[in-house]
Amino acid sequence: HKIPTFSQAGSAEVKLGILLSLSQAGFRYIGEFHAQAIAKVFNGAKPNQLEQLFEDPPKIAINLKTAELIGFDPPIVLLGAADEIFHDITKPE
Repeated sequence: HKIPTFSQAGSAEVKLGILLSLSQAGFRYIGEFHAQAIAKVFNGAKPNQLEQLFEDPPKIAINLKTAELIGFDPPIVLLGAADEIFHDITKPE
């Protein structure tokens, strides 16, 4: 039916044939944020003066085989922004 499919669950579904995923990048970034805040406190910063806003960067994944099958030509800017690009559709294990 050539219907584009999207997921917020992450790249695992894109690997299985979903066209595109926009999801949160994950715990690594949360850990880095808190580690940097703790390091600043250990180096003399006052905790109440630290920035407490954490912005989790989005993670973009695209499946080019799915794009080809539905007749979608992804713009170069999307491909450049993608964190993961899959060229095939993988069967579930």
